Amino acid sequence: MPSLEQLTNQLKLAFENKDYTNVDQLLTPIKVLLIENDLLIPNQLKFKDSDYINDLIISRSILEIGAISSINLKDFIKFSNYVSQLKVFYFNSVEELNKSIKKNKILSLYLLLLLSNGDIVKFHQELEFLTYKIPKLDSDLYLSYPINIKNWLLIGDYEKAISNILNESSEVKIKLKEFNIFNETLLNTIRLEISESIKNSYKSLPFLNAKYLLFFANEKEVEIFAIEQGWSFDKNVLYFKQNDDVVNEDNNIDQLTNYEKLVKNTLNYAKEIDSII
Repeated sequence: MPSLEQLTNQLKLAFENKDYTNVDQLLTPIKVLLIENDLLIPNQLKFKDSDYINDLIISRSILEIGAISSINLKDFIKFSNYVSQLKVFYFNSVEELNKSIKKNKILSLYLLLLLSNGDIVKFHQELEFLTYKIPKLDSDLYLSYPINIKNWLLIGDYEKAISNILNESSEVKIKLKEFNIFNETLLNTIRLEISESIKNSYKSLPFLNAKYLLFFANEKEVEIFAIEQGWSFDKNVLYFKQNDDVVNEDNNIDQLTNYEKLVKNTLNYAKEIDSII
C-alpha cells in the first residue's frame, strides 16, 4: 500500500485537476491511514506536541479537499459528514487548527445546503452556533450569502433572493463557484413556498399569472411544475383543491389585488416558519 505522503500527493494533484471522482477514491485509503496515526479525530492529549499539530493541519486540509470534492460530485450526505469532521478541527482550543482559508467557504456551503433542503430549523441551529463561534458573521463574504438569502425569504422578498441566486457573476459566486451548484434546488425550494400560498389563496389561476408569481420563464415551465405538484389544469388555467375555509370569497378580483394578497400570505407563511424556531 502506498504511504500516506504518496497518497496525499496524488490527492492534491487530482484535486488541482478537478478530478473529483479520483479524489473520492483516494480519500478512502487516506482516511484509514489517518485513523491508524490518530489524525482523523484530534487527540487533545497530544495538543502540546507541535509536530502532532502540524500533522493535524495536513489532515484538516485533506478533509477540506474531501468536502469540496463531495459538493462538486453532488454527494451531499458525504459533504455533511465531512463538515461534521471538520468542525472538530475548526472549533477547538488550538488556534492553528481553527484558522483555515477554506473554513468559512465550507461552512457557508453547508448553510446553503440546509437552506436548499428547506431545513429551516437546522439552518437556524447552525447559524446560532456559528454566531457564537465566529465574530461579524453577517459581514463575511461567504457566510453572508446564505444568511441574506434566508432573510429575503423570511420577509417574502423572493424577487431579490432569486436575482441573487441567478447572478453567477457576483463577487461571491466568482470566488466560490460551488454556490452555483445549489441554484436549481434553491429556486425549487422558493417556488414550493410560493406555491403553498398560491393554492391556499385561489381556486384557479391563469398560467400567465402563475408564471410571474413563480418566477418561470414561460408557461411551459408552469405546466411542468403543475404536473409535479399534482395540480389540474385546462386551457392554460390552473385549478387547486382547497378546503372551504381557505378559499377566497371572490376569485375574480383583478390581478394586482391577487398579487397583493399573495404577498401578504407569503409574509405570514414566513413568519409562521420563523415562529417555530
